[in-house]
Amino acid sequence: MCQTAKPIYVSELAPDEHRGRVMATFTLAYSAGLGLTKVAEHLLKDGNPAMTWRVFIIAGAMPA
Repeated sequence: MCQTAKPIYVSELAPDEHRGRVMATFTLAYSAGLGLTKVAEHLLKDGNPAMTWRVFIIAGAMPA
């Protein structure tokens, strides 16, 4: 539900002349994030299981 509501909320906040660009950027960023997550998962799948979850927690905390 939240993933459906975010793009609608963002598009309503964007000015009319920038709405398409804002939505395209939002969709591209979301898709790129999913792709990067799958790449990271593939790179870490054969590593030490005790370390793998720590890498994801640290990576998630970096942008914050």
